[in-house]
Amino acid sequence: LLIFLTYKIYLFAKSDLVPVPKLGLLPSKNWLNHFVMGTTLGFLIEGFTGIISLLVGRLHIMETLLTANSVPNILIFLFSSWVLLIANSIQEEATSRAFPIMLWNHRSVLFRILIPSLFFAIFHLIDEPFEIHRFINLTFGGVLFSLFYLLTGNIWLCSGVHTGLNYAYFWNTGQWHNGALVRTEGSLINFPFMSEALWLLVISAGFWFKYKTRPRCGPY
Repeated sequence: LLIFLTYKIYLFAKSDLVPVPKLGLLPSKNWLNHFVMGTTLGFLIEGFTGIISLLVGRLHIMETLLTANSVPNILIFLFSSWVLLIANSIQEEATSRAFPIMLWNHRSVLFRILIPSLFFAIFHLIDEPFEIHRFINLTFGGVLFSLFYLLTGNIWLCSGVHTGLNYAYFWNTGQWHNGALVRTEGSLINFPFMSEALWLLVISAGFWFKYKTRPRCGPY
C-alpha cells in the first residue's frame, strides 16, 4: 500500500510540473464502438475456455439468472453489476494507464508500458495475497491494456477490453450480484496459454493494421 501511494503521489506531483497531453477521456466519434468492440473482444478471448467447455459438454448449466431470481432482482443485479464493472474499468484505465503513459510521453515506449503495468499488479496486492503466477498475469494484463491504449489513443477500447475480461470471470459462476448469467458445474478444457496467444495475435494484427493504414508522404 505504501509503495502504491508513493507512486500515485509522485505522479500527481509531477503532473503539476510537466504538461500532460490529453488522455483520450472525452468521448470521440467512435468511443461507443470502441468500448463495445473491446468488451466483446475481452469477453470472447478470456472466456474462450469456458464457452468451448460449455459447447462440448464439459460444463453443464445448473441454474440461470432468469430461473433463480425475481424480475426486480434481475434488473437490480444486471444494472448494478454492469455499472460497477464499467466504472471500475474506466477509472483503472484512466489512472493506471492513460495518466502515467501520457505523463511519461518523453520516455521510451518500453518504460511507459512496463512501469505502469508493474504498479498495476502491485495495486492488486493490497487486498490479496502475493502469488507469483497471479502477479505475472496482472502484469501481463497491464501490458495488454497499455498496448490497446497506445493503439487507439483513447481509453475506451482498453476500458472495454478490461470490462469484458473481468466479466469473463463472472458470467458462469452463479454470482448474480456480479452479473452472472448462469451457474455451471463440470470441468474446463485445458488450453495452456491460449488466451495469451490470442491476445498477442490481436495486438499484433492491430498494430499491423495501424501501420498499413498510416498516412504516407511522397512516392513509395
